[in-house]
Amino acid sequence: MTQRESKKICKLIVRQLPPTLTEDAFLSTLPPNTLTNSIDFYYYTLGKFSEKRPINSTAYLHFKTEELAKEFTSIYQGHVFINSKGKETRASVDVAPFQKIPRANKKRTDSKENTIDQDPSFLEFVESLNVPQVFLPSAEEQLDKRLAEQAASGITSDTPIITPLIAYVRLRKSNRGKGMPSKIAILKRDGKKERRQRKEKGPKGEKKEDKPLDPV
Repeated sequence: MTQRESKKICKLIVRQLPPTLTEDAFLSTLPPNTLTNSIDFYYYTLGKFSEKRPINSTAYLHFKTEELAKEFTSIYQGHVFINSKGKETRASVDVAPFQKIPRANKKRTDSKENTIDQDPSFLEFVESLNVPQVFLPSAEEQLDKRLAEQAASGITSDTPIITPLIAYVRLRKSNRGKGMPSKIAILKRDGKKERRQRKEKGPKGEKKEDKPLDPV
């Protein structure tokens, strides 16, 4: 006997259930005490009704023992469902291809739960709430203080305000022509030099020759 054959078959799949059969209606068709005494896990998938291609509902049942699974198969195999139009549907009970079931979600315990009173950041925050707040002076107070400082230094409202940009432009104007020539001056000088060279050359770009003097 192989390892696969030695495993117990406890999970069954019930197919060919009516598409409109709800989960509660399916559970009501199970044998008495099956849900409470025999099954430890079940999963139900509701189908979809369609005139062209209906999708049947499906149920997965996991029994506590293999004997209970066999007993349910012998009882529920071929269970008949009749819809409102009198059409019969027979359930098919088979062995589920995947025998495992989902694990129960274990609740993880947080080691920091209910320890916020011991957190240094929280304690620092609580202490900061007890410190009196210091508010900045209002705009009117700041304006009065600035006017008082200007009056003390001799600056009145008629005194023009020189911004750093204006001071820089004035400095550039005052230094123009003192140091290295500006770009405009260099371009003017080169233009004069080029015109002078053109005059020295002929109309075809040849340099003019000095005419001999007429004999006296």
